[in-house]
Amino acid sequence: MQENLKSIHCNDGTSISLTTDSILWTGLSSPSYTYYASDSNNVGAYGLLYNGYAAIDPCGICPSGWSIPSDSAWTDMVNTLGGESVAGGALKDTAVWIINSGSTNSAGFTAKPGGFRVANGGYDYLTTQARFWSSTMATTQNAWSRVLYFNNSTVGRLNYHLKNGMSVRCVRNLTLGIEEDNPLQGFHIFPNPASNNLSIDLG
Repeated sequence: MQENLKSIHCNDGTSISLTTDSILWTGLSSPSYTYYASDSNNVGAYGLLYNGYAAIDPCGICPSGWSIPSDSAWTDMVNTLGGESVAGGALKDTAVWIINSGSTNSAGFTAKPGGFRVANGGYDYLTTQARFWSSTMATTQNAWSRVLYFNNSTVGRLNYHLKNGMSVRCVRNLTLGIEEDNPLQGFHIFPNPASNNLSIDLG
């Protein structure tokens, strides 16, 4: 997706709870979302901030046919864009940031600095950082994320406790297909290249 998620329902129809109160946020152990500084005026530009419980919940906060990218999917994208030291420039929107060092948005990702909600309920980094959850756990309580910065082109790979709040981007789930151009020339398999494992039954 080219913008931060704003969904307030799982794709099975379950509502995701809104939590603006700092004390209640600190005590959460289930999916929830908020807006930066508890101000709904920030949603239009920056989307919602979700806790990690929402990011990993099997109910699926992304629309049907989409999912939160895994840590390895993030790594694949960053590597394709030149690696952690430079990929941030290709991912960042060319406006909005307080200072926008190195941004070209050549990947069309249009990352916006939606900030961060700390596990204790406070907020920080609006206009200076963009933080995105992955769906991959790093420990029993922490999940991997990616961080973009206003003053450089780095993409940070950090893990945070699930009580923190971050932006979410969804990636479309691609279906493997086989296209027969000419039986004498074999089959074309897509997506190509593919990550991880492919199992192909030509029965």
